[in-house]
Amino acid sequence: MNFSEKPRASQVDTEVVRRLTNYYLLALTAVALLSLAGQILIQYSLNELLDDARVINIAGRQRMLSQQLTKRAILLSHPDISVPNTGYYFQDFAALLNTWATCHFGLKNGLLPQDKTTLTVRLSDSTARMFQRLDPHFRAMYGSFRRIQQNFARGQTAGTEQALRVILAHERDFLQRMDAIVFQFDRETKERVDRVKNIEFMLGVITFIVLFLEGLFIFRPVVARTGQIIQRFIGSERQLQRANEQLTLANQSLRQAQEALLHTAGEKHQLERAEVKIRSASLLEGQEDERRRLARELHDGIGQMLTGLKLNVEQLKGTTFTEKQQRTYDELQRLLNETIEGTRVVSYNLMPSVLSDFGLAAALRLLTEQAARSSGVVVEYQGPASLRLPGPVETSLYRIAQEALHNALKHAQAAQIVVTLERKNGTLTVLIEDDGRGFDVRKSRGKEQQSSSGGGLGNMRTRTELLNGSLKISSEPGRGTRIFAKFPL
Repeated sequence: MNFSEKPRASQVDTEVVRRLTNYYLLALTAVALLSLAGQILIQYSLNELLDDARVINIAGRQRMLSQQLTKRAILLSHPDISVPNTGYYFQDFAALLNTWATCHFGLKNGLLPQDKTTLTVRLSDSTARMFQRLDPHFRAMYGSFRRIQQNFARGQTAGTEQALRVILAHERDFLQRMDAIVFQFDRETKERVDRVKNIEFMLGVITFIVLFLEGLFIFRPVVARTGQIIQRFIGSERQLQRANEQLTLANQSLRQAQEALLHTAGEKHQLERAEVKIRSASLLEGQEDERRRLARELHDGIGQMLTGLKLNVEQLKGTTFTEKQQRTYDELQRLLNETIEGTRVVSYNLMPSVLSDFGLAAALRLLTEQAARSSGVVVEYQGPASLRLPGPVETSLYRIAQEALHNALKHAQAAQIVVTLERKNGTLTVLIEDDGRGFDVRKSRGKEQQSSSGGGLGNMRTRTELLNGSLKISSEPGRGTRIFAKFPL
């Protein structure tokens, strides 16, 4: 090889590298996009089909619920048929009726509340028209069910037989139309499944065609061209030397790339930590929102229903009972009182109203007083009588103190617990001390890191970090525990 061939060889090599890079990027990008589209389609379709399956199940359950309600309506209208079970049937009648009505309106309106989520019901024009034809039968049966329930609760019989005849007159039409709706849901879901299968099949065919074309028009010419270049430069000492020099440059570039990668990895780690912090904040905020919602529903929903039931039971005072009936009545009153009190305690533990009404100091004082009454342990609060902070800050500090106090009562076997709140020099400190049996902090920290959920201590640390504070836990077996949290204001 003479010196005139050096620029030509360099140009050929550069051209091959450029073309090879472009071809590989094009090929990999096409395959990656097709694979990504397929995965997105599959995941999206699976989620929708899961919701469709649950909607079909709930729609099918409506038929069963209407039959159960009809059976109980007959038994409540003729209590002499099954005297021992009449009370049981009346107790669950309201719950069944509420579930039946809620599911009906959810299916009809397209938004179906289910546990902690809301399912979206995909209603076609045909299904919507079927619900319109079903609605008169539902409303007639629902009104009659309510009338029978109210008459039984009041001990009245006027209008009960008429309401029962209305139910029986509409039940058959309701069941037939509900079956038609279920079958319509099933047909529409199957059509959607078939469409997804066809799209997925087409994506697979397109991917296969792309791979075939890439192999035919990209990889095969590149391989052939590369073979020609390699044959051209075999046995050339100067080419080997040039290749070695290029390899050295490539190694230098690789080292630079590794350094850049390490730098990028460090930045990525920082971003991941920030993302985890944001996700934790969102999760805790979601938990608090859910606690508020549950507390509100317990207080305004179940609590009011129980209070109404208690008032209905108390109307029976003065009624002449046999001795057995009197014991049953007294036991019923006791159970109602305990249930109402339990509901009130659960609602308060989920989200104490005193926290939003009077602030952190009042909430901590009430928390220690209730803990002392319920546990028999000496629990003291030391701090200001009144202190107001932003709502999210108060909630986080209250949860930290609540978790620490709960752990002390449950695990420490302490005789005395002190909760101290202090605001001084632009900082806020929360201190929870007990004289219990203590624990090994290092072992607890190891278990906390291994646990996926983090547990109580993990939640306390997360809340503290989100408020830019510091948490210090001091404890030894047999020497009590001291939890000290400090926050800037």
